[in-house]
Amino acid sequence: MKEELLATAGTTLVNADPHDTLLGIGISMQSQEACEPERWRGKNILGQVLTDIRNELLSKIPVMSLYMIVLLL
Repeated sequence: MKEELLATAGTTLVNADPHDTLLGIGISMQSQEACEPERWRGKNILGQVLTDIRNELLSKIPVMSLYMIVLLL
C-alpha cells in the first residue's frame, strides 16, 4: 500500500463517497463536481489524512529514491 500511496504524489486524494460528508466529499466519482473541490459537499477527512501521511513519507525519502520510484512506475 505504501508504494500506491507514494505514487499519488502531486495529487489531491479524495474519498468520493456520495453518502459520506465527513470522511468523504459527498459526491460520486462519476460526477463532474468531484473534480471541483469548491463544489464538494463533504469535508474529505479521509483524503486529507491519506495526503498528510503520503507527504510525511515523501519527506523522509532521499531525492534519489524518489527518482527511482518515478522510473519504476
